[in-house]
Amino acid sequence: MKGKMKNTAKWLFFAIMTAIILFTVGCPSQQTQSNAGVKLPESKVDRALMEKATVFGTKVCRGWDNERFDLITREESAPGFFESLSPEKQKSLFQNQIFPAYGAFKQLFYKETYVVGNNFVFRFMGAYEKDAPEVRVVLTSTGLVTGFWIRPWTEDLE
Repeated sequence: MKGKMKNTAKWLFFAIMTAIILFTVGCPSQQTQSNAGVKLPESKVDRALMEKATVFGTKVCRGWDNERFDLITREESAPGFFESLSPEKQKSLFQNQIFPAYGAFKQLFYKETYVVGNNFVFRFMGAYEKDAPEVRVVLTSTGLVTGFWIRPWTEDLE
């Protein structure tokens, strides 16, 4: 009888330890930050930065529709961003990808904000004549533009 109780105690100890290991290692916390960033609750979104992102996205999208590819300024851009989107590159992107896929721009609708590193990712749904892509504007904490994309909408930040 003692041997049977000893085996049962060993088995119970092993089962408890296995469960503890599985739950602490195999089940990530809901607080775990994904590689894509952390979604901010609406109450934590910096309204001044959101307005800056809205104005920038609208200005560029409307400008492109009006064949204006010189609206991004060095003063509003983080180092490297201005150089990465030359007027020639903007024109090519608009004429070869954006306009054929989505048509004419109408307006932006704010959807959500994420924090990725030290940057704020503002996601907008763009209202275009053919589709509703994501228009993403990325700003530094000081309000400089460090990213701008127009891409198919997905529910999750990619």
